[in-house]
Amino acid sequence: DEAGNGVKHADVLVALRGEELFFRGPLGFGRMGVHLDFVHRLVFAADGEGTKLTLTVHGAGEVAEGVPETVQKVWEHFLIERFQAHAEEKLGG
Repeated sequence: DEAGNGVKHADVLVALRGEELFFRGPLGFGRMGVHLDFVHRLVFAADGEGTKLTLTVHGAGEVAEGVPETVQKVWEHFLIERFQAHAEEKLGG
C-alpha cells in the first residue's frame, strides 16, 4: 500500500496460456503466521464443451493442525466461488 505495507503472494514460474500456471509462494498465509513454502500448479485441459482444471498444491514447513483444510477451503473459494462464477459470467456458461 502507500505506506509501504504489503505481502508477497507468489512468484510465477511457468505461465502457458490455456495450458498451465505454476507458481511458488505462501499466497498470504505468511501474514497469518503460517510459515510454509507452497508450490501450486494449475493445469487446464479441454473436456468436451468445457475445460477441466486440475490443481495440485505441495507445502513444506511448519504445518499446524488445520492448515491443510484451510488451504483447501481457500482454493475452493478462489476456484469455485470466484473463478468459476467469473468465467461463467464472461463466457455465458
